[in-house]
Amino acid sequence: MMSSQTGETKTKRKASRVHFVAFAWQTVRLPVLIIAVFIVSAGYSDNPLRAQANPDDALIKAARKGELDEVRRLLQSGADPNSSGNKQRTALTEASAYGHIDIVETLVLAGANIDSRRSDRTPPLVAAAANRHFPVVRFLVTEGARFDLYDKYRMTALHYAAKQGDLRSVVLLLDAGAHLNPLTISHRTPLFSAAGKGQYEVVTELVSRGANVDVRNKDGVTPEKAARLSGYPDVARLLID
Repeated sequence: MMSSQTGETKTKRKASRVHFVAFAWQTVRLPVLIIAVFIVSAGYSDNPLRAQANPDDALIKAARKGELDEVRRLLQSGADPNSSGNKQRTALTEASAYGHIDIVETLVLAGANIDSRRSDRTPPLVAAAANRHFPVVRFLVTEGARFDLYDKYRMTALHYAAKQGDLRSVVLLLDAGAHLNPLTISHRTPLFSAAGKGQYEVVTELVSRGANVDVRNKDGVTPEKAARLSGYPDVARLLID
């Protein structure tokens, strides 16, 4: 009798273990399947630890890092020089912002739109001027980049060149036909940007070309007052009639 009961007990325990394993599999199967689908859709290669990079995103990254050989390889492999990638940044704008003139030239030669814009509306010329990369500014101007394009603040390349005290870029842009008095969202001209930063040589150049010294920003401040309030009396004196 006891032997029979012992056999039944073992059978019940075995059945319980089987049911537990089945339940556990049912519980984890869906997450496992979801992960498997994600891995496949992400484009993983035979190496499960490394996903295949999107060539357009890889091009943008290489342009930003200044990797000329990699940029050339990706272009030859069919990467789109005008793709904005996952972060809405073009390779040309990134290369311009970081001053990689050789990559800028390569991308333009490959058909990159010289006036392409990032998600914040920044075009390559503005990106280069904002970071004081004169060789890039010169190349883009020579290739016909538009001077009237601006970023989300309505800052043009001339605004940034003036603000940075980059006299060479200021002269280059004006000689090429850039507008002398464009306004930002806060109604600041390039002269205002230069005066507020004490850029004496740039202010002198802009005034000599007829920049509006009486313009006021949204707070009613003139370039002269901006220079004075910022602690640049010599610049302020240049702006007094």
